[in-house]
Amino acid sequence: MIGRTIGRYRIVAKLGEGGMGSVWKAEDTVIRRHVALKFLSQELANSPQARARFLREAQAAGSVDHPGVETVHDVGEAGGLVYITLRLVQGETVAQSLAREGALRLPDAVAIGMAAADALIHAHARGILHRDISARNLMIGDDGQVVVVDFGLAFAEGASRNGPRASGGPGLKA
Repeated sequence: MIGRTIGRYRIVAKLGEGGMGSVWKAEDTVIRRHVALKFLSQELANSPQARARFLREAQAAGSVDHPGVETVHDVGEAGGLVYITLRLVQGETVAQSLAREGALRLPDAVAIGMAAADALIHAHARGILHRDISARNLMIGDDGQVVVVDFGLAFAEGASRNGPRASGGPGLKA
């Protein structure tokens, strides 16, 4: 995948993998900035339910404008791949930090918890429930910013559990 161009994005490095797909560092060749591209796995790309859930993830995170919540730039499909374009957070997850360093110092743990709580309060005020907060879904940026990521299980108030509240964009119809 590294070196491949998907739409306007050139894949640079793999960042991680989860139950629904994988996340890659990519260069936006138009704007000339690095982004994170989250791809729905090939196995799930043909499932209307998985595509709808993937779109709900983008809509949920995209409806929250807060520095502590991952920023959604775009959703799309190119070369048979369905993706969400996200702000690239340079850093590591709390889980990666724990694996590398062991237990957090109390002041660091409190600061991370407070920053995550602030972001989640902001999301909840907009009717978005993350539903999967864990050390894997909290990023600590190289600048110290804590960012809540992976809204794959998020639920928007007023949305149906069977599909997104709004209709899908181009290439993402369920």
